[in-house]
Amino acid sequence: MTRMRANERTAPTLRDQINHEQALELWHAGRDCTRSIAARLGLSEEEVCAIIERAERRRV
Repeated sequence: MTRMRANERTAPTLRDQINHEQALELWHAGRDCTRSIAARLGLSEEEVCAIIERAERRRV
């Protein structure tokens, strides 16, 4: 994935949405750490942490 500047953001692709859902499902299942989730989904650990942090902020 390429990084975009804030003013160049686009809507998430279907693949992005699927990765986000899978990352959150794995995280909430409690069996995997962020590193193993990232490896399983082909993402960086930084991306997985960002997904989890955004989801947790929305829940508050």
